[in-house]
Amino acid sequence: METFLSSIFATAVKIREFNDFSNLSRLLIDKYRYTLVELVELNEAKFLSITPLYDLPTIPTLAKQMKTIQKAKGLPVVYHPKNLTPSKMKGLLKHQIPFIVDMKQVYLPFLGAYLQAVAEREVNDSDVLSLPAQLLAMMYLYASENSLYIKQAVKFLPYSAMSITRAVRELEAMDLFYVSKQKQSNILHSQLSKRELFDELVDRLASPIWKKGYINNEDITQAMVLAGEDALAEKSMLANILPVKYAIYRKNFDESLLKRDLIDSKKQSELQLWLYEPLLFSQSNIPDPISIILSLKNVHDERVEQAVEMLMDEVWEGQHGTWIKKF
Repeated sequence: METFLSSIFATAVKIREFNDFSNLSRLLIDKYRYTLVELVELNEAKFLSITPLYDLPTIPTLAKQMKTIQKAKGLPVVYHPKNLTPSKMKGLLKHQIPFIVDMKQVYLPFLGAYLQAVAEREVNDSDVLSLPAQLLAMMYLYASENSLYIKQAVKFLPYSAMSITRAVRELEAMDLFYVSKQKQSNILHSQLSKRELFDELVDRLASPIWKKGYINNEDITQAMVLAGEDALAEKSMLANILPVKYAIYRKNFDESLLKRDLIDSKKQSELQLWLYEPLLFSQSNIPDPISIILSLKNVHDERVEQAVEMLMDEVWEGQHGTWIKKF
């Protein structure tokens, strides 16, 4: 960080461990590593840098904790993670949370620094995971342990052993996963926590929606499950908005029956044709949380974003109970 900030502000930078934890809760003390940063030639240019030691906090939680630390110590507080996904950086900027990623980005509005030093490479179509690799990654994220036996994936996912083997190689090539061998079994691992891994993967995961249109309400069948905002509303305080949204596996519905135009939101519903079974990972009557979130990728609504943040916080804390199938 010293070299990075020195090059930006053209001044010497002093960094030292910060150990004055008075008026801070044990939770905040144990959650971050604290350093005091001083820009030598700029008067009163000091701030606290906090680096998460374990799981990455959600943005609302981070904002609240940084505000508490700033009030207790009387210094600006800057978030200093090892890396940031484009979506996470967008969220921090939206909430005006100061951050530094060494040799990449710095956002210090209290010092007038709005520089992105190294542009993150945009994720293009070739970077998006194949569907077998995506479902394998999702299965790993839902696994109760920080490992997944490949033979479990072959048994559970709707693909051949050869397709799963290719999916494993695809995940290994990202340098986020690795495979170990135990006797005759191959096991998928990651050195990242589930929350960190999801943040790294989310821009490479595609929406499950293959196509969507509208159907008359009398044509809704039991094979169709609530989707989109309506599924999210089942697990949050989000209000439902017409038309109601449903999902079905695309192979179980004749796409020619979809109507292109919405005529009456009270008499019609939106039907999403998904690339995989909407309840593949869910043992509830709505899709799993990651699938719901991916289906909402192109929905830019602050209410939805807040509900998603709260939902994923519960998922990483293991509060989803019996929602997810056991592998």
